Amino acid sequence: MDKRPFIIDCDPGIDDAVAIFLAASCGAFDIRAITSVAGNVDIDLTTRNALDLCHVVGLDTIVARGAARPMMVEPKISVGAHGATGLGTVVLERSPQAEDGRHAWDVIYDEAVKAAGELEIIAMGPLTNLGILLTKYPDAPRYIKKITIMGGSRVYGNSCAYGEYNVWADPLASDIVFRSDIPMVMVGLETIFRAKLTSSDWEDLFAEKNHISEITREILRHKTERGEGIMDRITARSDDPSPLLCDCMTVACVVDPSIAKFERRYVCVETAEGPSRGRTIIDWQNRSGHSRNCEVAVSVDRAGFKAVMQKMFAHYSK
Repeated sequence: MDKRPFIIDCDPGIDDAVAIFLAASCGAFDIRAITSVAGNVDIDLTTRNALDLCHVVGLDTIVARGAARPMMVEPKISVGAHGATGLGTVVLERSPQAEDGRHAWDVIYDEAVKAAGELEIIAMGPLTNLGILLTKYPDAPRYIKKITIMGGSRVYGNSCAYGEYNVWADPLASDIVFRSDIPMVMVGLETIFRAKLTSSDWEDLFAEKNHISEITREILRHKTERGEGIMDRITARSDDPSPLLCDCMTVACVVDPSIAKFERRYVCVETAEGPSRGRTIIDWQNRSGHSRNCEVAVSVDRAGFKAVMQKMFAHYSK
């Protein structure tokens, strides 16, 4: 079976880390590059973390530095939630690999052309790199098969009243991406909240003992102990203290799309100043007259997600 070519655009980041572990364990993925963007921590740290995460799972791929700030608005680094380095209290072995000398958007374009229209992108951070890509290379959409975005929300946000962080952090770039002609998949907040794994689920998963399960356990401990689980419990309408791993669930929906249900809708992003800036606007009733440009995840099966994670941890015990 031919592997599917992917680029992962991310801001590692605790949940990005586990998402990279999952993507690297999937035998159907040919990960052509990991591109960093500022978000959960600054660009120096997200790039360093990307290199070290590849090293810890033995992933031999390009790592390229992306945007240090949004296209237009002021930077909105997610201070504190991911610890001083972005990986909580976990200290990974330092990778000897150097980052690629090209900008992230140039790497994405080069790899997209090489893949001749088959390249897929999983975007797990602010969409600045992709916004720059589409601005610099107007022909890029013809070479990209699909973009799956962890971002957006159907109703409420986690960074302001309506804005989910990854979209809200760079509304202009996000709108450029959603308005492109590239097939789009959106896995947003509410869908992820409803399929959150419980503490008991995680204990079941951690029964598989290996270096990746131990790193993941330590990462989750950091998020829970610093109180991140409080916000997660409120937004997920759950009393369980286990934190959300949004990026990981998004990758799981790519690994096994059968665990999710999708509805095709028109989606754009509010870019004007005001309380709705960064909001994903979803035309649920097809009243805008625009073509439906996005597959919006409306549900994820928790048991299915857990099964994907079980396979991941088992992979690292081989």
